[in-house]
Amino acid sequence: ARFREPDPSKPRIVLAYSGGLDTSTQLAYLAHEKGYEVCAYIADLGQDDVKDKAAIEEIRDKAQASGAYSFECVDLRREFIRDYVYECIRANCLYEGRYLLGTSMARPCIAKKQVELAWREKAEYVSHGSTGKGNDQVRFELCYLGMDPNLKCVTLWREPEYLAKFEGRQDLLDYASSHNIPVSQTKKHSYSEDENIMHISYESGELEDPAYPGVVTEYPGLVLKKKTQDLMDTPDEPCRLEIDFDNGAPVAVREHDASGAVTNSTGEDPLALFAKLNELAGIHGVG
Repeated sequence: ARFREPDPSKPRIVLAYSGGLDTSTQLAYLAHEKGYEVCAYIADLGQDDVKDKAAIEEIRDKAQASGAYSFECVDLRREFIRDYVYECIRANCLYEGRYLLGTSMARPCIAKKQVELAWREKAEYVSHGSTGKGNDQVRFELCYLGMDPNLKCVTLWREPEYLAKFEGRQDLLDYASSHNIPVSQTKKHSYSEDENIMHISYESGELEDPAYPGVVTEYPGLVLKKKTQDLMDTPDEPCRLEIDFDNGAPVAVREHDASGAVTNSTGEDPLALFAKLNELAGIHGVG
């Protein structure tokens, strides 16, 4: 969606945007404080934030209200599964023997399309919402450099002025509120999510306080079961699955009843296959 034509006297930048607290604040800061013309770009990797047209339009409207001249939501789900998730499955990629790299594998997929949009928009700058002390900044920026070393990366979390203004998550919330930017995070529940069709992870806020009660009926008990359900609520009968692999990638899924008869079959389309496995896993409490 193109809201208006960018001012040719201002530099253009493509921001990896989620519509969440961090990047909503950064979009407004880049546009109003730093003088950039911002193209807000969100990659659809299967996260609930962009699960339907209404959800995408809500994020689009937020980008416009924050000062963007353009908004792009690009469906990368099949590419993500085929070229990134399956490649990691083939390599049996695990961090410290347990973490499936759900965030790590997504960043190159997001960054690749971001650079392509920068070329299309004739933007000299790109930006991401990653912090200045984590791994994500490296994942994004290595992709930028690998594809186009002439692109300049604006990293607000490494700028002293930005760090002084936003010393914590509460400052971000207050800034968003002062600019009438609607964000889902509240002062009561100050946490963030990273979700795609491969995984979901949470960080910040009460989650980092070991003393905070993790009761089942309130935050964060049910929040952390967004993609699965409590074992007490799962079916008593197991799910019988047969999965075919070709060169390390799944190409078919068949469900069987207790007698062994096939009750449902999903072909090799990576998106349909992965979505079916996510559905079945969630029903049966996996994760």
